[in-house]
Amino acid sequence: MSGKILFSGSVISLILCISCWPQAPETPSRVNSPKQQVIWSGTVSDVRGRAVEGAEVFVVATYLGERHANNYLISAVSNAQGKWSAELELTPKEFRTQLCQNVYVLWQKAGHCCDFLHFSYLFHDESKNKNKPSPRNLELVVPSTKGTLSVKAMRGDAPQADAVVRIANEHWPKLYPANRKPDGDTGAGERLDEILHPAARTDEQGFARFDDLAPGTYRILAAERDSEGLYVVQVDPEGQRRSPSYQGVPLRAGEDRRFTVAVYEQSNHVSLQILQADGEPASWETTAYQYDHGAGFEGASGIGGWIDERGRADFSFGQPGLWRMYVREREIGAVATRVDPPCYEAAGVVAVSPLLENAPPTVLTSRWVERDEVPRRNRNQSWRDAKFSDNAGRVFYADGKTPAFGARLLSLEPKTAHAVYQTRSDALGRFHAKCCNVASQQARDSTEPVIVAMLPGECGATLVPLPATEPSQDWSIILPKAMSLRGRVTVGGKSISEWNNQFRVLAGYEGRGKLDELLSILVTPDKDGSFELAGLTPGHYRIQASMDGIWLSSNASLVVEADGVRSEPLTLDIGRLGVRSVIRCVDRAAKPVVGIQVDLQRPTGPLTNVLWPVTFTSDGAGILNLPPLEAGRHTLHVPSLQDSAKRSEHTITIKDLTPDLRPLELDLVVD
Repeated sequence: MSGKILFSGSVISLILCISCWPQAPETPSRVNSPKQQVIWSGTVSDVRGRAVEGAEVFVVATYLGERHANNYLISAVSNAQGKWSAELELTPKEFRTQLCQNVYVLWQKAGHCCDFLHFSYLFHDESKNKNKPSPRNLELVVPSTKGTLSVKAMRGDAPQADAVVRIANEHWPKLYPANRKPDGDTGAGERLDEILHPAARTDEQGFARFDDLAPGTYRILAAERDSEGLYVVQVDPEGQRRSPSYQGVPLRAGEDRRFTVAVYEQSNHVSLQILQADGEPASWETTAYQYDHGAGFEGASGIGGWIDERGRADFSFGQPGLWRMYVREREIGAVATRVDPPCYEAAGVVAVSPLLENAPPTVLTSRWVERDEVPRRNRNQSWRDAKFSDNAGRVFYADGKTPAFGARLLSLEPKTAHAVYQTRSDALGRFHAKCCNVASQQARDSTEPVIVAMLPGECGATLVPLPATEPSQDWSIILPKAMSLRGRVTVGGKSISEWNNQFRVLAGYEGRGKLDELLSILVTPDKDGSFELAGLTPGHYRIQASMDGIWLSSNASLVVEADGVRSEPLTLDIGRLGVRSVIRCVDRAAKPVVGIQVDLQRPTGPLTNVLWPVTFTSDGAGILNLPPLEAGRHTLHVPSLQDSAKRSEHTITIKDLTPDLRPLELDLVVD
């Protein structure tokens, strides 16, 4: 029997918050009962200050972040004076464990886009919680700007009618429907999900239209049937095929944007065969698998499993790309997903792509390892007060007059692993850092405290040095001129419209150290390969495209001036697709060289750094398994057996990918 193991994909997302003017917060009243009353209240107005009646207001209190099931949801509707109030009763334990985490307040008026704010309560001590009351008298402003997104779904060359299209703003909270709805408010969770993650079916021409959207960048999913949504990546328990998502689709205020997606399904399936050193199938009763996606492998995750009598195991991953696998023998009856050396281990990098679904199993021969080479996730966190925690201000477009709605503001402290405070401007361009949250953006390479302000999908970043003392007046931040660059992705010089695969384009910023990642832009091309990099920051970029996180284009250099982009539209060609390689490393006596670490030279570029490891290690049979490469010549840097510091270059020629998916097999003699 073949063992099948399902893995969830790696999802990287930031939780943003919007700011407002909380005025004179009051401590929630304590009653002589086990329950503690928590009150949120305020007013809803338009950008001219006029009261708005009939606006929907949702308050969500979540435990340990946005995706946990322990949510408390209450809703309210503003009256003729624009006033609203929402109350919730909790036990002291619930108040301590739930409200010391995250509270979201979201609001929408029909015909307008939604907006939200986020409070992060960081104190777990009950004595401190009483000094962190829930905000009252919140001034919520209904945005006057919005956009429309029309998504056209295509299956092959024909429009796909009656497909389900679901979208989500990439910088909005990804809340599960709440599991507790006081006062019989059973429809509030479903209504909130409709607002945050709207879905629509395509018409006869294949179009699904979404109105009243907040400006920003969006993720899109199109499928023949509805799914669990865009805001979480899950593996179907039946191992069924899934549809890919598109990301980084920009939508500006007042824009009616069209975007075309391909409707297809993929399984992201791969097979392994684990052998013993003598070439026989591994006879392990139970195994521990550790895996991670991409180049860094800094957060290796684990799962328990098994292999069948042939040493085979089948896997289904959440997304295509390169996955590093560590397979270790586990004691019978053990439940731990992590096994520490010394032990037998089979390790390698496997490529996951719809094109490789029917490929022969990747064969990994186990070897005895004395020390652990699996990277571990660093869970150390450093929560501390932000330097601009009591400040406020406004964000404007480049003209210095027009308020910027939805701008992200982040405070980065130097040499601090997890001290990034985020807030967001409201419909009047106002932000207040009391309505902010803490994210896990790495900032340890910053040389000075800095505020970064940007408008996703439209304007790049303005960097403002953060003074050592509190400023005497509110901040006034002006964004750079809105700048973008268009281009096209091709494969082998031809359109990508015939390919049902995941394409990505990354414009990697350079020159700001750890801030480079924050200033970079990642997008998915349209079905025809066209893309737009919107919201560029003045400075230097390197731009690169990928297919299924495996095959890469060369990189293009771009210099963005403060007054505009001086560049013609780009063409990023990925080249002809090549096969994977099975390289037998032997010494001069034709004996296998086990555990040798060989460097593979890949095209330089930002996606290379994210997707591809540099070093590959031969397994217990001396076999070096290289993932598929672009067809053509590639260079390996091989260390000497006498002196590992000395390396020699070896050139291999990769053949074009063929329907039988047969790998390139060759011998590599190591001196």
